[in-house]
Amino acid sequence: MDFTASIVILLIIIVPALLLWYNASSESTEQRNIFRAERQVLTVTDMMMATPGVPSSWNNTTVISVGFATEKNILEDQKLSEFNRTDYQKLKTIFGYDFYFELKDINGTVYYTKGQQPSFQNTTMPVERRGIYNDRIVILDLTVWY
Repeated sequence: MDFTASIVILLIIIVPALLLWYNASSESTEQRNIFRAERQVLTVTDMMMATPGVPSSWNNTTVISVGFATEKNILEDQKLSEFNRTDYQKLKTIFGYDFYFELKDINGTVYYTKGQQPSFQNTTMPVERRGIYNDRIVILDLTVWY
């Protein structure tokens, strides 16, 4: 009888403790995933807006790192066209995540879109940057998601 009571009490203590540990571990993993995605989308958009990319004269088959800038925040039409021609899976590999890209002016005229819109179940990390494209102020939106 004492042995059975001891086992029951032990289970009453251990099971909730294990559930708490599992939930804390899951939340910690999710926070790390969110942090990684945020860091990646910020890095990618910094590269897009501030560099010509790698190699500097990249095209849709040679691109290693995407950059659109002739100088900081001044975007080059040829690079945007090459980006638009680049295979989604190749870009997904470069970015590390699924993504949706849009370049539009401040009046809402869309010049380029690329990628797949996330569904409502996905965790999204959107970033918006401003720059100059064809002498117009534009908004570059990049959302990565998982």
